[in-house]
Amino acid sequence: MFDRNGNLWKHLRRYGVLYSGFAIFEIILYSFYEHDNLPDGFVDTLRDFMIALLTILIPFALAMFGNLLSVKSDDPGREFHKLDLHVMIDLVFKFKLLLIAVLIAFTSLLFMNSSSWFLFNLWVISVGMIGMILLNCYLWVKGQEWVFRLQYLQDNIISDDVVEVWKSVWSSKNIPRNYEDSMIEIYTRVVDEAVHDNPAQAQSLIGFLSEYVEDRYDYHLIKIFPHVLKWHWISYQKSYDDSDKAWQYDQPQYALQELIGLVQFRLAKSSLNSKFYKEVKKHIDKHKEENSEYCEILIRLIFDKLIEIIEHIDSSRNLWQGFPSDWKITVDNLKTTYESHQLLEIFIQWGWNRFNQTEQYDKVLADVAKNLFPDIEPITWATLLITFFVDDVRTAIKTPLGFGGSGRVYSGMVSDDYDFMAVHEAEEQQFRANTYQMAKYLYRYSNTARLEEDISILEHIGIQVDQYEEIRRQRLLRILRDLLAIQRGNDATVPEEMEE
Repeated sequence: MFDRNGNLWKHLRRYGVLYSGFAIFEIILYSFYEHDNLPDGFVDTLRDFMIALLTILIPFALAMFGNLLSVKSDDPGREFHKLDLHVMIDLVFKFKLLLIAVLIAFTSLLFMNSSSWFLFNLWVISVGMIGMILLNCYLWVKGQEWVFRLQYLQDNIISDDVVEVWKSVWSSKNIPRNYEDSMIEIYTRVVDEAVHDNPAQAQSLIGFLSEYVEDRYDYHLIKIFPHVLKWHWISYQKSYDDSDKAWQYDQPQYALQELIGLVQFRLAKSSLNSKFYKEVKKHIDKHKEENSEYCEILIRLIFDKLIEIIEHIDSSRNLWQGFPSDWKITVDNLKTTYESHQLLEIFIQWGWNRFNQTEQYDKVLADVAKNLFPDIEPITWATLLITFFVDDVRTAIKTPLGFGGSGRVYSGMVSDDYDFMAVHEAEEQQFRANTYQMAKYLYRYSNTARLEEDISILEHIGIQVDQYEEIRRQRLLRILRDLLAIQRGNDATVPEEMEE
C-alpha cells in the first residue's frame, strides 16, 4: 500500500482525522482505566457504538453493491464493472479485514472488564478498522473512485484476477486522459511480469488492448509502443529457447504482431506517425546485429501493414512524409542502410505476386513504387520491373504499364536568370541514371549475356502492328542498350523517353 510514489502520505491525509479521533478517544478512556472507575454499562455502550457503525455501513454496502450488480457485466453502458467489483470487495470494504474486525470487536466485548486493558485496545483497533472502511465508502460515494481503482491496479500487478480486471479497464471508453496515463504505466508493469512467466496471461492482456485500441488516445498508444516492441522481442526469444514453455510463446508473439499493426494503422493519419517509425527503427538498430532474422520479420510486418493502410486511405502523402527517409530505397541508402536492403527484397517479392494477380492499373503498386523509390524515374523503373516480373521481353512489350505510367511532376518559376527546362532535364537525367544503378539489384539486369539476348530478341521481332506495343518495344530496347553500355563501362547517352 505504501510505496515510493507517496501513498503513505496520501493514506495519512485520508485517514488522519479518523486516527486522531480514536487516539483522543483512547486517551480519555485510559484515564478511566487508570483510576479503576469505569461507568456502569460501559461495555454495553461500546457494543452499541460498534453496532451503530455497522448500521451505517450496511446501507452503504447495499446501495453500492446493489447499483453495481443491477447492471449486467456485459452491458455496454456499464464501464469498469469487473474492476469496480474487485475494488469494492478488496479495497473499499476490505471484506476479509471487515470480518476479522467484527469478530475481534464482539469477542473482546464478551470478556472485557475494568482490568482488561489489552482487550480494550483490541476493541479500539477493530472498531478503527470498521471506521476506516466506512470512510472509504464515503470517499467512493463522493467521487474518488479513481483513487481506489488506481490503487487496486497498482497493488495487484500479479493476481489471479488480473486478466478480467484489465478487460474491464480497456473495454471502457470514458477513461479520463490523466488517469489513462497512470493506467498505461501500471499496465506495462503487469504485462512485463506476464510476458516473462505467464504467456497465456500475457496473450489475454495484450489481446484486450488490441480489441479496444480504437478507444485509446494516440498519445497513450505511442507511449506504450516501445513496451510493445520490447514484449515482442522477449516473446520471440522465448519461443526459440530450450525450455518446455517455448511453444507457449507463439500465441503472445502473434498477439503482439497484431497490436503492432493496429497501432501503425491508427497512427498513420496522426501527427505521431513519424514517432511510430522512429521507435521501430530504434528497436531494430538495437537488435539487428544480435538477430537479423527477427528484424526481418518485424520489417516485413511493418511493410505488409503499410500496404493495407495505403489500400484504405485516399491520399498517402502524409503517410510517406512520416516514413523514415533512410528506410526508403535509394542508391545511397542501399550502400549504408540495413532497412533499405530488407525493404527492397520484400518489395520485389510482394511486387511480383501483386503484379501477377491483376491485369488492371494497380494504384497501390504505383504508389509504393513511386514513394518507396524516391530518386528513380517512374516510367523507366516500371518498365524494368515489369520485364523482371514477367521474365520475357516479348511478354513485357505486350503488357501495359500497370503502374508508374507517368513521370515525376516538377514545379518552379521561369525567369531570365533561371532556366527551368535545363534544370528539369538535368534532374530527369539524374533520376534515370539512379534508376539504371538500381537495376543492378535485379539480377536479370546484372548479367551482360542476358542483356544481349534480350536486346537481340527485341531487334529481331521487328516493328509491332499495335502502336502501343511498338512504343513499349522501343522504350525497353533503349533502356536495355543503356544498361548494356553501363555494364561494358561505356557512357550511355540516355535519350528522351517516349510516352505511352
